[in-house]
Amino acid sequence: MDERVNVAVLDTGSALRFPRECPCCGRPADTRVRVTKIFARRSLRGTAWVHSHADVHACVSCARAHETVVRPPAAVVREATQQQALHVLPVVGAGGSVAVAGTMLATIGEVAAARHSAALDPATIAALGLGIAGIGVGLMAGGWLARRLVVVPADWPDAQYAVDIPSLLGARTIITAPTSELARAVDFSDDRRDAGTASWRTFSFARETYARQFTRLNAPRVYDAQQPQPRRPMPLRWRIYSLVGAALVIALAWLILG
Repeated sequence: MDERVNVAVLDTGSALRFPRECPCCGRPADTRVRVTKIFARRSLRGTAWVHSHADVHACVSCARAHETVVRPPAAVVREATQQQALHVLPVVGAGGSVAVAGTMLATIGEVAAARHSAALDPATIAALGLGIAGIGVGLMAGGWLARRLVVVPADWPDAQYAVDIPSLLGARTIITAPTSELARAVDFSDDRRDAGTASWRTFSFARETYARQFTRLNAPRVYDAQQPQPRRPMPLRWRIYSLVGAALVIALAWLILG
């Protein structure tokens, strides 16, 4: 096996392209495998655990060996799921109760106002009930978003391999895992200078031919850390969130002012 080859690429938030061959043995790829790592980002406010992944093509044999190594014990998965449930279910349950109460208020108020002319305007009561229901839905969504992803690191300082496990209500749990041969073949880092500049990842490939193909496929994003750094690009998901938020504000303004 050749010496390891390092390739740095800018972290733009979009997916990288990987050669359609196994990075471990070089055979044609039959499936796709997610290689996940946990990194510690330290600041004056403490340590934040973040995770990154690479979806690489691999042969069935190496993919099975990888899954066998990284698969966490059932007890660990169960404990992580329980931790997630303790944080998610109370908020989601409270939000659901508020949403139901608001819906009932809107319905009852509408009927009562229709029967008694001295009552409040039906539209006012309905709007009040729908507003309460909206608060409940917001609580439910906020509770789920706050704990949609749980990172469970072991007692490691940084750069620990992990596995992505589906969890409660469509959420996910990132659990630390041993290192497989496949993971070592596409090792990567979490490099950055500061919040105002672009971050990048340095991939360390076990096979030189694979590294050359990876460099060719991602040529626009290949990065030299010694050169002046460009400004940090906005991740794709935040661009989408910004566009959706702007569309909602415009729609709301149109409904109110139109």
